[in-house]
Amino acid sequence: NGGPKEAMQILNCLLLELGSDRYWMTFSVLELDLLKSEFRFWNAGSPPAYQMHLDGTIQSIAARGAPLGSGALTVGFVSGPLAPGDRFFAYTDGLPEMNLAEKKSLGQKGVRRLLQNTRDLEAGEARTTLAAQVGELREGGPTQALADDLTFVLVDILKPAA
Repeated sequence: NGGPKEAMQILNCLLLELGSDRYWMTFSVLELDLLKSEFRFWNAGSPPAYQMHLDGTIQSIAARGAPLGSGALTVGFVSGPLAPGDRFFAYTDGLPEMNLAEKKSLGQKGVRRLLQNTRDLEAGEARTTLAAQVGELREGGPTQALADDLTFVLVDILKPAA
């Protein structure tokens, strides 16, 4: 019952035991606490998450940490407020590192652009749109095998019912 940081420490030890510093894994936890209107983000080498506010502004949620399996574990942590209408977006490093048809990577600016394009969509439609856009942008198109894992989570903080 130690929380995300302790879980990361256990996973780090297991990965070191298994691979002796040969295998690294990024890992993050984004906790959305509706009762306290707060988010908490623990990070071990993952890219930042994003918080898009109702007005469309996007805030990077970054906490520098070292990947699991890389020796001495450093877990980054940051917390902040959340509000009804906020959209949270977390993803694996395969998204910004994804090769585009033009032979360059999507990058963090590209990730932010994709998220911004979902501003006026409800969560389910935003997820479907993001997945379709990623497939089309990817080098080789949607039928090409992925070079790296590519996973994302999109969560909307809903306004309370009137």
